[in-house]
Amino acid sequence: MARSGCSPRQHSAPAVITPTTPNTTRALSGSEVHIIEFLDNLMPFADQEVSIFMHFVGCVWHAVGSSESEERTWIMDFEEREQREFDSFSERYLVSLHWAYAQMTPTSLSVQPQNAVERLMSCMVCAGSILVSAFFVSRTTVAISKLNDLAAETSSRFEKLRRYMTQHDISKHLKRRVDIYLHERLEQSQS
Repeated sequence: MARSGCSPRQHSAPAVITPTTPNTTRALSGSEVHIIEFLDNLMPFADQEVSIFMHFVGCVWHAVGSSESEERTWIMDFEEREQREFDSFSERYLVSLHWAYAQMTPTSLSVQPQNAVERLMSCMVCAGSILVSAFFVSRTTVAISKLNDLAAETSSRFEKLRRYMTQHDISKHLKRRVDIYLHERLEQSQS
């Protein structure tokens, strides 16, 4: 969902005013608004993708623990520590899903790999989570960098306008009116 409530084609000029410090404002260009809209649209997609990936990892972890091997599995260890069997398949799935999320975040969980296959899977999931995290950090860093570059460009344009008005001895009253007009137009394009 776009923050400005406008379609991307409507953002050809500076579109949004955002506070930069308590006493100043900075205008966002149309390109900056597009980046913000892209990030807004990416996040639900990213959340959905991560949820699907976590479901897959949880299912594989469940399958590995449910294997009919002679080796001790995380399910056996969990049931022994809890001194009870799982109540249902759903409970095992939720514990598996919790394990999958715990591998991506600094969350502690009492479920630990108990054999070589489970350890290998745990290592692969941890490596994958590092790559996924690095990807999202990288994409976010690039987007913020572009946003900062565009903000600097917009700020430079306003500074050039101020310098032009000063060099051509434009009255303070007219400078103020131009400034007010531009800020009002930016606010109008935001809504």
